[in-house]
Amino acid sequence: MSLNTVRLAPTQLTELYGKHLVETTNPFGPANPSLEEPTAAGGKIDLPCLGNNKKNVLVVVHYQQVVHLPDNELAFLLNLLSACNLGMEDVAVLNIQNAAGLSASFLLDHFNTKTVLLFGITPAEFGLPVSFPEFQVQQFNKAVFLYSPALAVIEPDKLLKSKLWVCLRRIFGL
Repeated sequence: MSLNTVRLAPTQLTELYGKHLVETTNPFGPANPSLEEPTAAGGKIDLPCLGNNKKNVLVVVHYQQVVHLPDNELAFLLNLLSACNLGMEDVAVLNIQNAAGLSASFLLDHFNTKTVLLFGITPAEFGLPVSFPEFQVQQFNKAVFLYSPALAVIEPDKLLKSKLWVCLRRIFGL
């Protein structure tokens, strides 16, 4: 008997592959279908964000008490962007709190994203089906991702700033 001719019953397959043999669900996590459909007026959803997104760079933060991000962290982010030859017109800053229930795939499509900077939100929390460590530039789904600690954690720490700067130089070719 050859290994190529072994036949397994469905119960044997489920015992061998109890979790998943093939992923049949959306790899980006659950989505809220009512939010992904056009509004009654036929337009797109207007997500509250800062910036004009001219260079398709999505900056994702997570704050529960403010609409976008605190002023001191916004100032730090503006300094980072300036060092990368970017401004607020080039990026979209999204507080993930304002996009609850929306899938990562929807957000990537909505912002036509080429680069995603995750500050204080893990790839899994964003809804990505991949996991990667902090300060690792990661390509996935036609976009470049960077996951790092929150801006408030990075700002006072010179080592974290230098790690972030190395990654930003690589992403933006500086």
